[in-house]
Amino acid sequence: YKYEDLGLKITFDELALTSDEPDSKGRYSYAMVFTAVNNGDKTVDVRMLDDFEISVDGKKYEDNIFTAVSAANGANAYNGNERYDAQLEPGKTISGCIPFAIDTVDWNELTVTYYPDRTKTNDTIIFTVNKSELVNKF
Repeated sequence: YKYEDLGLKITFDELALTSDEPDSKGRYSYAMVFTAVNNGDKTVDVRMLDDFEISVDGKKYEDNIFTAVSAANGANAYNGNERYDAQLEPGKTISGCIPFAIDTVDWNELTVTYYPDRTKTNDTIIFTVNKSELVNKF
């Protein structure tokens, strides 16, 4: 099994800092924008919370990175945009943001590991973002 057989194409569009102030736990809000195109012949689940892992300068963030505050800041920054959650039917496209919160704004490299169909494979797509590519959206 290979996720490419699904006909799913994922592109990373943008990483944004969505608040210049930390929340009450000292975490900063970010949002990533992705686009998924289903060029296959089967409906594919794309899920915000289950399909992504984030590492910053080699430190893996596993728990509690998707917060209510980061979701609200992401929604404000990308007003009118969808959340990146869907049962993506053949021939359809979704573009949306994935908000998250981490404890730093001082980093060099952020790595996003995307699992396109975790229930069937450990295949991954890895996106690496340098701090110079970060956009401010607050």
